[in-house]
Amino acid sequence: MHDSLKELFLKYVPPLIDRIFEGVLGEEIVEPLRFITPRTNLNLVQQLCHLVDAILPPADMNPPEDVVELEKLYLFCLVWSMGGALAADDREKFNSFITQIAQTLLPPNLYDNYYEPSNLSLDLWDKKVLKYEAPEDRKFASILVPTVDTTRYSWLLNALLANKRPVMFCGDSGTAKTVTVFSAFRALDPEKYIFLNVNFSSRTTSRNFQDVVEENIDKRSLKSYGPKSVGKKMILFIDDLNMPVIDTYGTQAPNALLKFLVERNQLYQRGGDLELRDIVDVQYVGCMSPPGGGNNRVDPRLMSLYCTFNVTQPSQKSTQQIYTSILQKHLLEFPDECIGAIDNITVATLSLFYQCCEKLPRTPVKFHYIFNLRDLSRVYEGLLLSTKDKITTKPQLIRLWRNECMRVFADRLLND
Repeated sequence: MHDSLKELFLKYVPPLIDRIFEGVLGEEIVEPLRFITPRTNLNLVQQLCHLVDAILPPADMNPPEDVVELEKLYLFCLVWSMGGALAADDREKFNSFITQIAQTLLPPNLYDNYYEPSNLSLDLWDKKVLKYEAPEDRKFASILVPTVDTTRYSWLLNALLANKRPVMFCGDSGTAKTVTVFSAFRALDPEKYIFLNVNFSSRTTSRNFQDVVEENIDKRSLKSYGPKSVGKKMILFIDDLNMPVIDTYGTQAPNALLKFLVERNQLYQRGGDLELRDIVDVQYVGCMSPPGGGNNRVDPRLMSLYCTFNVTQPSQKSTQQIYTSILQKHLLEFPDECIGAIDNITVATLSLFYQCCEKLPRTPVKFHYIFNLRDLSRVYEGLLLSTKDKITTKPQLIRLWRNECMRVFADRLLND
């Protein structure tokens, strides 16, 4: 197996590194590919190794040995390591280039396929997507409609957590990063894992962060500390990692402390004799927005410790599937004429949303013209407040939909 993996490495990794960072395309030099957050060639190779370790079956389960058997697995790992954090616009270029190198029959888009170990092949993620079930608490914030995007990011997260690797999801607001992570957490065995959720903000200090961590761990032995639930691992989930304020020295103090914790699994005692404590049975997951547009840039040294994935905006097809499923589930007991309007409502809402994004750009005067998927969610959150005793006809449902669109979109617009 060693020789096969070495052969695959030499076949794929050097040309991919040159294409991504230097723009080397055959004998031409083109524009390098862009990342959603800064990454180095070493970060990418490290993430590749972590993914191979996570997916390759153990020795006692007869893992594939030769190049032909390993190549599909290796391609899957390359896509989500070398291409996992690429900007959405450059994923197609990466997919095209890796297909040229492979010189074998591959699916049109490798991002849409997962590795199936039972037959050593690539299969569509669509086959793993589960049916949508409404949350028991009926809260809109708890809704997650399974799509190709949520399915593959949940799968990657669980695979890397099982191999004890830190994972980071980076994406714009409204891409359901946090909801996807919590959905993946719910699929884990509660007898083995507990979760600690920490939301960073511009007012978070390193002391605040350390206090939260120390409140949730207990002394195990002389200098060893771990989760209060003995026998369980704690997953420390940090949301909005980019939010802490950059200080005079160009650092974010909570992130500097987090880097020390993730890198060394240790924390110094505050005060007293500054005891260096070993932190055990803790794993790390994070979410953040990409730098730019008012979002702070996170220290690349911290990001290098994480396996990083770009959570892209869902396609128009996925978006339509999401909101159609939500409305169908809610209107299940409403009159048939209301149910028949679901598809048209979703198409009209998406058309309005995309036109706002395209024709109402953000300017210094209209700085609040920021439209993302959260606006769509607000429209549907309003629609989900309807009850079958109040909405009995299709025109009533349409009037409610118009009111929600006016509230979310029109009320934000300026006349000038």
